[in-house]
Amino acid sequence: SIWQNAEKQAAWAEMVAETVRRFGSHRALAGIVPMDEPNGMDLGFSGAWDALAGQIAKVAGDAARRLDVPLIYSPDRWARAEAARALRQAVGSEAVLALHHYEPWHYTHQDETDPVRFDQSRMAVQGFEAVDGDWAVLEFGAVRHAPDVHQYLRNRIE
Repeated sequence: SIWQNAEKQAAWAEMVAETVRRFGSHRALAGIVPMDEPNGMDLGFSGAWDALAGQIAKVAGDAARRLDVPLIYSPDRWARAEAARALRQAVGSEAVLALHHYEPWHYTHQDETDPVRFDQSRMAVQGFEAVDGDWAVLEFGAVRHAPDVHQYLRNRIE
């Protein structure tokens, strides 16, 4: 797998670098995401994505800076903020981190038979205080049958 194989990791880093070289100057390109929602940690390969992301930053970073196209990295654990600090150390301060926020999980992924109400006082947006540098939340949401889902979405947007 990509999480264990150094040859595949090197090829992945080179693929990102080639993408930067080929498309980095295109006026419609806002940035390049080397891997969306990496999940190495959840598969038992803690630190593998951070190491690969660091390799990508070394191989593709100069070209990205020359072409002024940001590399946008998702932290491990499906782009969760809790994994952002280790990723930031691996890729440096110039990179943009792309976070996904589906918290609290018991609310956003509840079953129709076990409704959990939205409670702003207990479900505040948290976890981003430790994310240094530039970052953006690119995904968030909840199942459509969650009670008060409109309040949850408004809370996350505002």
